[in-house]
Amino acid sequence: MKKRFLSILLTALLLCAVPLVLVDTAEAATGAQILTPTSGTSGTGANGGTWKCSSAGDTLTLTDYDGYPIETDATTIRFSGTNTITVPLSNLSGARRVYGLKLTSTKDIWIRGEDGSSLNIVFKPSSSAEDVDVSGIDADGPLLINTAGDITISAPYGSPYGIRARQGLDYSGTGALDITVRGSYFIKSQHWCAAYGIAAEKGAISLSGSGSKTIRVQSSATSRQISSTPYAIYHKGGTGSSGTATISVDTGALHIEMNGDGCGIYNMGSADSAYVNINNVPELSIEKADSAIETAYSGTVNVRNSKLRIADGRYAIRTSGGTINMENADVTAAVQGSSALRTDAAVYTGTLQVKGSSTVDMTATYGPVVYAGAVSVNLSSGSFTAKTGQSKWPPIDAPVTLGVKTRLVTGVCSDADAGTYAGELVAASDNIYETRFASVVDSGSCGDNVTWMLTSDGTLTISGTGAMTDYYNSGATPWHSVCSQIKSVIIEDGVTRIGNYAFSYCDALAGVTIPDSVTTIGDQAFKDCKALTSMAIPGSVTMIGDWAFDGCGALTDIYYGGYGIDWLSASGNYCGIPSGTTVHFKSGYGKGSCGDNVSWVLPLDGTLTISGTGAMEDYDIDNAPWYSFRSQVKSVVIEDGVTRIGISAFKNCDALTDVTIPNGVSSIGEYAFSDCSSLTSVTIPGSVTKIGGSVFYDCDALTDIYYDGYGIDWLKVDGSLSSLTGYTVRFKENLYGKGMCGDNVSWVMTADGTLTISGTGEMADSDSVEAPAPWDGCQKYIKSIIIEDGVTGIGRYAFNRCMSLASVTIPDSVTSIRYGAFMMDTALTSLTIPGSVTSIENYAFYGCSHLTDMYYDGYGIDWIAAGGNGSFAPDTVRFKEDLYGKGACGDNVTWRLSADGTLTISGKGRINDYDNEDNPMPWEICRQYIKSVVIKSGVTGIGDYAFFYCDAMTSVTIPNTVTAIGDEAFRNCKALTGVTIPNSVTTIGGGAFRRCTSLTSLNIPDSVTSIGDSSFEGCTSLTSVTIPESVTFIDSYAFEGCTSLTSLTIPNSVTAIYGNAFSGCTSLTSVVVPEGVTRVETCAFYGCTSLTNVTLPKSLTRLSGEVFRDCTSLTGITVPEGVDCIYSSTFANCTSLTSVTLPSTVDWIGDNAFFNCVRLSSVTIPKRVCYIYQDAFRSCDSLADVYYGGTEADWAKITMEDGNGDLTNATLHCAAVPAAPVVKLGNSATSGKPVLTWNAVPGATSYKVYRATSKSGTYSLLGTVTTTSYTNTGAKEGTTYYYKVKAANGAGESAYSNVVSGKVVVTPKPAAPVVKIGNSASSGKPQLTWNAVSGATSYKVYRATSQSGTYSLLGTVTATSYTNTGAKAGTTYYYRVKAVNDAGLSPYSNIVSGQVKTVAQQKPSTPVVKIGHSASSGKPMLTWNAVSGATSYKVYRATSQKGTYSLLGTVTATSYTNTGAKAGVTYYYKVKAVNSAGESAYSNVVSGKTTVTTLTMGHSSTSGKPQLTWKAVSGAASYRVYRATAKNGAYSVINTTKALTYTNVGAALGTTYYYKVEALNAAGKSMGFSAVVEGKVAPVLAVGYSSVSGKPQLTWKAVPGATEYQVYRSTQRNSGYSKINTTTSTSYVNTGAKAGTTYYYKIVAVKGTAVSDVSNIVSARPSK
Repeated sequence: MKKRFLSILLTALLLCAVPLVLVDTAEAATGAQILTPTSGTSGTGANGGTWKCSSAGDTLTLTDYDGYPIETDATTIRFSGTNTITVPLSNLSGARRVYGLKLTSTKDIWIRGEDGSSLNIVFKPSSSAEDVDVSGIDADGPLLINTAGDITISAPYGSPYGIRARQGLDYSGTGALDITVRGSYFIKSQHWCAAYGIAAEKGAISLSGSGSKTIRVQSSATSRQISSTPYAIYHKGGTGSSGTATISVDTGALHIEMNGDGCGIYNMGSADSAYVNINNVPELSIEKADSAIETAYSGTVNVRNSKLRIADGRYAIRTSGGTINMENADVTAAVQGSSALRTDAAVYTGTLQVKGSSTVDMTATYGPVVYAGAVSVNLSSGSFTAKTGQSKWPPIDAPVTLGVKTRLVTGVCSDADAGTYAGELVAASDNIYETRFASVVDSGSCGDNVTWMLTSDGTLTISGTGAMTDYYNSGATPWHSVCSQIKSVIIEDGVTRIGNYAFSYCDALAGVTIPDSVTTIGDQAFKDCKALTSMAIPGSVTMIGDWAFDGCGALTDIYYGGYGIDWLSASGNYCGIPSGTTVHFKSGYGKGSCGDNVSWVLPLDGTLTISGTGAMEDYDIDNAPWYSFRSQVKSVVIEDGVTRIGISAFKNCDALTDVTIPNGVSSIGEYAFSDCSSLTSVTIPGSVTKIGGSVFYDCDALTDIYYDGYGIDWLKVDGSLSSLTGYTVRFKENLYGKGMCGDNVSWVMTADGTLTISGTGEMADSDSVEAPAPWDGCQKYIKSIIIEDGVTGIGRYAFNRCMSLASVTIPDSVTSIRYGAFMMDTALTSLTIPGSVTSIENYAFYGCSHLTDMYYDGYGIDWIAAGGNGSFAPDTVRFKEDLYGKGACGDNVTWRLSADGTLTISGKGRINDYDNEDNPMPWEICRQYIKSVVIKSGVTGIGDYAFFYCDAMTSVTIPNTVTAIGDEAFRNCKALTGVTIPNSVTTIGGGAFRRCTSLTSLNIPDSVTSIGDSSFEGCTSLTSVTIPESVTFIDSYAFEGCTSLTSLTIPNSVTAIYGNAFSGCTSLTSVVVPEGVTRVETCAFYGCTSLTNVTLPKSLTRLSGEVFRDCTSLTGITVPEGVDCIYSSTFANCTSLTSVTLPSTVDWIGDNAFFNCVRLSSVTIPKRVCYIYQDAFRSCDSLADVYYGGTEADWAKITMEDGNGDLTNATLHCAAVPAAPVVKLGNSATSGKPVLTWNAVPGATSYKVYRATSKSGTYSLLGTVTTTSYTNTGAKEGTTYYYKVKAANGAGESAYSNVVSGKVVVTPKPAAPVVKIGNSASSGKPQLTWNAVSGATSYKVYRATSQSGTYSLLGTVTATSYTNTGAKAGTTYYYRVKAVNDAGLSPYSNIVSGQVKTVAQQKPSTPVVKIGHSASSGKPMLTWNAVSGATSYKVYRATSQKGTYSLLGTVTATSYTNTGAKAGVTYYYKVKAVNSAGESAYSNVVSGKTTVTTLTMGHSSTSGKPQLTWKAVSGAASYRVYRATAKNGAYSVINTTKALTYTNVGAALGTTYYYKVEALNAAGKSMGFSAVVEGKVAPVLAVGYSSVSGKPQLTWKAVPGATEYQVYRSTQRNSGYSKINTTTSTSYVNTGAKAGTTYYYKIVAVKGTAVSDVSNIVSARPSK
């Protein structure tokens, strides 16, 4: 007894040191990212989900939270959905403890989870982390977890705690609990650490509830390495307020799995306070624990109404001098025990009590099963069994008291001194028990120095020294006759060999003990031992004979005491072990050589250690020395000195999770770690310079690769990119690299892709070949660039081809950006350049194809001066103050050019004069970006060249303070489409609007008196011009080259048209030169090829040379009397001219005057002509008749120069007096004035109209005309006039015509209408109606507020009704109406009166709602029809169609975007219309979700198949594309991709498809959908010109299935298309296209009734 108490005391003292690991040091990781919610705050997790802290701060709610660790003083934690807290164990900056969920309140703390939810706490290990303790959940106060959701904690690093509840834990509810902890090696302190599943310092630990609970405690070390013991459940012993330190497991199942060390359940409380209670537990299993259940000192363990299973450990239950109570218990314990001390029993306690209906079965391989002060077994049913595998100690080493009907079964003890029991057996009178005592059945010799003995309990003991005899068969063994009685074989130390056939056919043999002295097991030694289920073979055995275990069908486990590699050597190929047998190795799996000076060792913990110097060997796929045990390799440690990892070295090590590679390794062979499917992280030292191909092939779990060097060095490692494609690699200091990039400029690039440039001065220049940038090689990993203040210049090619670059920060210190600095940075979308930059070299941003948002913190004019436009056009750049620039442009005049291209001129006075050379305008450098000019009131003049060549300017606003527009002021403003010149302008300078080729119309105000030469020259789009009466002449070239000018009004004020004024106006069809013009100068209408009709005034006296030259459409012209000569080439090349009548005043006809008038058939030449110059009528091939105003003798007197043969060869008709015309009289339909008409008189060249006031009175000449009609516009009403006409030509005048008479016909004024009054049915406003009055064209409505008051005009209408919408309630109004026509106004109508009538407003009707999505945000967007009478609309929402609808908002518009809608949630909406009378019924219900991306439908430029593009979704790892053939039909997945585009190559012609895209996160979970888009296959159309005809030629690729193609054409891009051809070919030439016309084309493909989408639109403008 004294010895027992000493051992108890020793054990207690040893255990006292255990809790020291619970003492905290630093409680948080310095610099770690931790969520610390405060009262009333909320937010989202770093990777998704939300968190919310109540306003009182006492409740923290997590919903699908995925993010950083949390520290909070909340007393309630609630979670729903899937929640993940990830704790990175890197960059901890010396921290000693980190947490997943740190609960700092000292009050009761509750954790509650919803059914179906989960809370996952995961620690991400890092091989570079410093010593650290980790806790999944750490609570300062009592922790109460009552959850329907599951909790999972994985802490595989450091000295971990799953749950650390300092003041106790009460875990209940239906949710599952799963804790995995793994102690690891502390680098600094150089020791292995313990791990704790659940730990408490005081109070109680209670695990109840129906949810399953699993606790795994793992370690890579043996018990000799660990500085403190690992525990699944640990209580430090503090009693708390209850006075006890209790661990209770109640109701729910609990599974504990250790790693061969530590304690499953441990209570360190003192003797009177330490309890472990196991009550009503369906099953508590503890595996692989050194001690399954233990209390320090003399604690109590109670197992009641529970099933307890203990396996694969050393000790079952130990309480030192305490008590173990088992009542109605089902206990099975199969442990190892120990034969070292009697106290090393499987169950070690002061008192063991077993009662009730209990079944207890305990087995120890070594030593006693029970060592206790007393054992009491009193069972109502069941049994108590204790068995030991050796004979040194008894199974029960204690006094035993048996109750009534108690069955006690013990094992065999053959040692006479030990006896069956160490104490006295006290039995009740009618107990039932078995005791098995050994008696010798037989004995003898079985070797030279070896004997055997078989006892009555079936134990065969082999003793002695040396080898057993080899037998030739089973019948030759000395125990053959009794072999059926042999149940166990004990071979004692000294025996070296088990003979051939030694125990074959011992079919009852169930246990074998083999000592370390045995080296050989003979052939068929255990053949057909069919009851043998397991056995231990010592490592001393080096040879196992053929078929040694043949027929041992029940043999499931062999425990070999040596290395696995030795077992393979010993067992050979034919030892006959059944295929289902597992061999366990005690010493490990093996060791040996794996290189010239390199060795390996693989212990049972699965750590494969490679040590030595030099390179490892290369291996084939399966010949590494440890390959047979590859699935047992859990970690690989390569020690210093090893320089190379061989090819396929660790291939197929599918359990490998951890690898340590030293800094001396320079090469990793190909396939070295391939197919290591459990490997999650690896650190590669910076010494590695080469990595073989497929080194981590099929390492599917590998997510964390750390390279202990800079990223730039990693990229230089041979094979780093090709071998690790698809993996993310972390680098030393989390940097790609650092160094110098200028004399005083340095760089550093972090692993997140941020490149920081700092220092003073300029960066060094680089180039892409000879001297690349120092970060060359990792450009594609640069995501952002930060240039710090002090750097003054960005060098050549500095950031060339940084194709992932998305962000750049440039400080104000930078003044220059060199050539190619950001060339080909295709991911860059926005950039801010400070105004300090004064030099931007060409190609600085060349190839930055997505750079659409450029901001320059200076003015655009400075940007251009800096050279920025060499890379980016200024109209694509945003500038300071959104301005190109500002400044002075006159004495008191300023300018301001905004970024939208608006140039604003303000001030008082005139804009300065400028020129195009030495004195340009101040905005000259950016004139091409001026889109509009706004000149403010106060500016008085526009200077010369003010807006010269502003060729992007489309509009100009000129105020009525401007009086003069200077020379060339708007010259070459090619985009200017219209201009309004105010009536303040008096002078338009020369060339003012020259070559404004887009100017379409022009209205020159009456104030203008002078239009300078070339003012509108080359305005090729100008179609009409109105010249005011104030202009007295049209200067040279004023409208020259206005090729679109079709109409022209020249005022009567003009007296002269100067040279080339309208030359080249090729669209001008007719011209009326007004009376008053006396001269038309040279080339005035030269080249007006469409001019068909010209009216020249009587006032004209001079028609200069070439005036109508090349007017090829002019068919006829009358030159008025007074023109004295026809100058050189006046009508040359008028190829359509058929007849000409020259006035009697012409003296001579100049050379080439009618040259090449090929259709001229007749000409009338007056008698006065005396000279016709050379070639005047040359090439007038059609000239047949010459009508001469004189006689033939007179004709002969004319001097005619050479080249006039066509004139002289024509038939000469000398003059004859014309006949009198016959006149008729009518009246003008518009003015009522008298209109005369008469027949055309042959030979007449003009007609003279005469008038008198009586038939026989004096007739006065009214006018001479060349037409056959005349309107007497001067006739007065009421007077009858008499008219007659004479015809005239060169021979004289005809007699008077007949006399006609008439007067002005006056249209009568209309009659007065008859008016009635009522009220509008909808508004109640006064409503007038009246009869339609004959001849009335409109009606004027008047109103007064008294019958005799003043009537004011309300409005003029053409209808016969009018509603006075402006009438006010309560006022009586009086109305009357007048009818109107050209003759005037009728008298007033009758007077009617009325008031506004109150109309009872009705409730509005129900709106009809549709749903779509916002193009920008993807949120649901509702639209509905405008409801008559509605003043607002109420929008309601629910989360199910029949759920409760809540009011979202009230709007006046007919649309609503639900900006608060969450992704992934389907919402239901309905709308009510509202007015003062009430609300409408609910609208129809529509439903929709938020789209997470904007989906766009297009077509492949090569195949025409539907092509989808969408915007990237933050956090998305891939996208799933769905398709259906009906918008609301069944959608199926057609593709999953990481790209942002997809072409549906399988789309068929004529089918309309509907598409949507789903974003997926890295876990494959949905993040939401896009909106649905639709599309069809469409042809891809191209255009060129026929090599034969020059006509537009269309070509397209054949659309699969198409039988024909339809071609459509228009002269407008967006409308007016008509079908022009149907063809089966894939090309078409539009032979009917006219030269100079722009055509637009599109096609569709057709198959039967199936039609494709419309193709792309192409355009062509044929020149032939």
